[in-house]
Amino acid sequence: MSQFEARTKPLVLALMEAAAGGWSAVVSPDEAARLATWAVKTALMRELSAGTLVDRTESYTHLRQQVLPPPECKVWLGRHAGELDFNVKQASVRVRRFDRPWDQGEVRNVLWSCLTFGGLSFLVYVVDGWGVPSPSRDPTRWRPLWPQAAEVRFPARFDVSGGDVLEAVTVQAPSLHLPDLPVFEHHPDGIQRHRRN
Repeated sequence: MSQFEARTKPLVLALMEAAAGGWSAVVSPDEAARLATWAVKTALMRELSAGTLVDRTESYTHLRQQVLPPPECKVWLGRHAGELDFNVKQASVRVRRFDRPWDQGEVRNVLWSCLTFGGLSFLVYVVDGWGVPSPSRDPTRWRPLWPQAAEVRFPARFDVSGGDVLEAVTVQAPSLHLPDLPVFEHHPDGIQRHRRN
């Protein structure tokens, strides 16, 4: 990983210079994958150092063996203009899987992280498996780095503010709010209807 860090550092520094100078930059698909991998690794290490109880063994293994983000991860990049410089915001969320009945307790563990420094904000979404809604972010503020098969033009049209960072990692993120659907259970007196939320 130290070699990977050394290869990624020039990319991060170049983007920091572009953000500070108000220049545009083009990130190739390979560079975007490297930046995304670095951001996911950093987010996972931050979560681990905070003493998380979530088992992300599969994510760690995939990251170490493939040197790429796990399949369900997403990473965005924004040019930050605000007061949250050199800051990490994280939120852990438990989300019910949409491929299971609503009355089952099986959930996925989602980690939202935003790493902000030097005029950059890396927004990282990590989930421990499939079966939850795929999140999206405002493309006029956040540029997708992963998964991304084409070059990335940085920065987006609008800068990312401190409020955008806080909104991005909030537990009430719209992409994670599922509709209130009914659950039907058998009962001796007939079917009882319950609300999921």
